[in-house]
Amino acid sequence: MNYEWRNKIYMKKQKVDIYYHSDLDGIFSAVMIAKMYVDNGVDCKFQFFPVNYDNKDWQTRELPKADAIVVVDFIFHKQSSIFYDHHLSGWGEVEPCEVNGKYDATASSCCQVILSDPNRLRFKDERLMQQVVAGINICDSAQYVSADEPYNMNKWYSAIRMSLLEDGSAGYMEELIKLFVYHTPSLAALIRNMIPDISVWRAHKVNFLMEKGYRVFNTCYEYNNRIVSFIVPPYVKFDRYFPFRAETEAMYTVYVRDSTWATPPKCYISVSKNPWALKDPNVNIKELLEVYQFGENSPGGGHVDVGGLVTDALADALTTQKELIKKLSLAVAEFEKVQ
Repeated sequence: MNYEWRNKIYMKKQKVDIYYHSDLDGIFSAVMIAKMYVDNGVDCKFQFFPVNYDNKDWQTRELPKADAIVVVDFIFHKQSSIFYDHHLSGWGEVEPCEVNGKYDATASSCCQVILSDPNRLRFKDERLMQQVVAGINICDSAQYVSADEPYNMNKWYSAIRMSLLEDGSAGYMEELIKLFVYHTPSLAALIRNMIPDISVWRAHKVNFLMEKGYRVFNTCYEYNNRIVSFIVPPYVKFDRYFPFRAETEAMYTVYVRDSTWATPPKCYISVSKNPWALKDPNVNIKELLEVYQFGENSPGGGHVDVGGLVTDALADALTTQKELIKKLSLAVAEFEKVQ
């Protein structure tokens, strides 16, 4: 174990800024980092900053100074004191280098990367954290047993994921992080599939709205060549697993989310593989998307099985959607020839 690095980075009172991807894996990655300090009695002042892939200048902008800058479940930043990630696009535009932390593109979640780092600090309850990370792995890598499990309110990771679909605000995410860092009984309750009160009403509300959204979705998608395509219907709750609930034999989905009404205007193009498909052409979605870039927006990317890109114009998004459908259709056709 690299005690020199560990002691230098962790074992002193300091101001720690944690930048985390704004999803379930990112939130719990931030929990794990902060809890390592707290469980080992290190007196730190934490600040938590959610980040997402529409941060155009993430790798070039200067971050506010802190004693330690931690980046988890997101693209590497040159000021990082500690960096953990598992996305294939985790290095962004920089060459991979030695880091304090760990990068593992084969891991099911960033939480799993942190857990498996031999240089990290120990948790007071390692078994508890292992059990929590097992749930995060299911959620972040879509290891659900069926297309209905993401909506199962009796699974803690599904229920909290649902609550984040209702409220993805920085305030709510920080409240969750601090609760799980400083109140271990709330963390332990997850293993019994009991989620915090602050999550319960959010999860139940979005679960109700999600079923209404699913009914609307079923009226507006197209299904051809094992590919589900659509524009996300406005004014309803939508979830990325809807296509595979509706068409269980689908291999891929390509959809557009139109947010050109927002400031600044954005359109999001998403592509994903059906995680329940037993066989498929094994298209590398990250490689499929990373050839696209619109203006100053970040290039497309993601994982082998899921990814996305951003544009400012709906027309560009729809044109790209058609191109992606064509490419995937060709891959499916070639695949089915040899089956």
